Amino acid sequence: MYYNNPDAMVKLYQTDLRIQGQEPGLQIDNSALSIALHPNSGHLDQITLKSKADFPFITDWKPMGHALESGYLCSSPSMDAHG
Repeated sequence: MYYNNPDAMVKLYQTDLRIQGQEPGLQIDNSALSIALHPNSGHLDQITLKSKADFPFITDWKPMGHALESGYLCSSPSMDAHG
């Protein structure tokens, strides 16, 4: 039994996952992908599949106040107070 058993052996898992850098802007890598966290906020900044390294997915997160200004959030003119 492992649950709530302080004498249970620790299960060791082999992985190629590597985490480096300084929080909150960490770099997370394994054999399949690379993830970069934003240096100021720690949110996902870039995801790169190593099999498609020339085509990274770059996020463009905006703080809530800026999202309204830039048109990222919009309401539907057809919706009324009842949904």
